[in-house]
Amino acid sequence: MAIDQLKVAFSILHEISEENRPEAEDYGLSDKQFTHIIENLIDKGYLKGVSIVRAAGGMIGCKFIDPRVTLDGLEYLHENSALMKTYRGLKEVKSWIPFLN
Repeated sequence: MAIDQLKVAFSILHEISEENRPEAEDYGLSDKQFTHIIENLIDKGYLKGVSIVRAAGGMIGCKFIDPRVTLDGLEYLHENSALMKTYRGLKEVKSWIPFLN
């Protein structure tokens, strides 16, 4: 089953806004998959304070320095409040994102 990247991105933003630090393992993702989603959130201007770590072969991970959700990221969370109503938090993420079950 394909990864529901929108739900994962939403969850990452929400968790960081709550001052939690989500990890790839929380979502059953590889470091590369998780880093790709983080990079997209940075590119959209939703997330700051996270560095993408790269090597000669490409991206290898991300480093949380002072992660914070930007105003645009908070607006995204607000605009997707329907997702917020069903989201229970990182501890329940496996039931919220079906591919992890």
